[in-house]
Amino acid sequence: MPHAADFITFFAINWIANSTCLTGNVVLSGQETAKDTGADAGASGPAASLAYQMRYRYDALGRKVGQSDAAGTNQAWTYDTFGRLIGRTESKTGGGTVDSTYAYDRAGGLVHEGNGAGKNIDYRYDGAGQLIEIRDNALGQTTSYSYDLAGNRVAEKLAQKTLLSSGVLDNVVYQDNHLVYDAQHRLRAVFDGRADVLSACPEHPGCLKTRHFSKCLVQSFSRFDLPSGRINSCQRQILCI
Repeated sequence: MPHAADFITFFAINWIANSTCLTGNVVLSGQETAKDTGADAGASGPAASLAYQMRYRYDALGRKVGQSDAAGTNQAWTYDTFGRLIGRTESKTGGGTVDSTYAYDRAGGLVHEGNGAGKNIDYRYDGAGQLIEIRDNALGQTTSYSYDLAGNRVAEKLAQKTLLSSGVLDNVVYQDNHLVYDAQHRLRAVFDGRADVLSACPEHPGCLKTRHFSKCLVQSFSRFDLPSGRINSCQRQILCI
């Protein structure tokens, strides 16, 4: 068996030129082939092609519109006049075809996606275009978000329809996070209603500490560069009890 280092990948890009080029309907096609550079190819001979290939097709705007592989899986993408993805089709030799659709609001936000396999998800936004709800209708799961005036996400709640032991189907909250930020809009603490899972660590200015209340205590320290606000070092400590 050849090693991973014995494989190289070649990319071939071809323009399909015909009379439609005059109208701008140029299709760009591509091919990705894995080749063996090991003993089978010989030290001085050309690399031997393997069985696996990926082929791609692009439209005149450089958007991927087709993909196929050696396993017989074919995918196709379609876009609207604004360049937004509105459809995706996946088929496999000897298998079925799954069509996915996507819908958007006037602001360009994704509001619905679904497919023939049962996927059915709706999205809602507030007046500022911030995502406030994801509703998975197939799973009966709803995730909601809220924000402060600066646009920081300050709450995340996940609820799902669950059959209780009493036989009642009810919305059960599985996650109810509340997030706190500092004056530079950096995340300082997250509370889940039961335990402090992420908090500021005053003993180390400019860092965060994560605590998971279980049999193991995990502490993660992230030091920030004050001028840029970027993390410049991280450290994790694990103490199991």
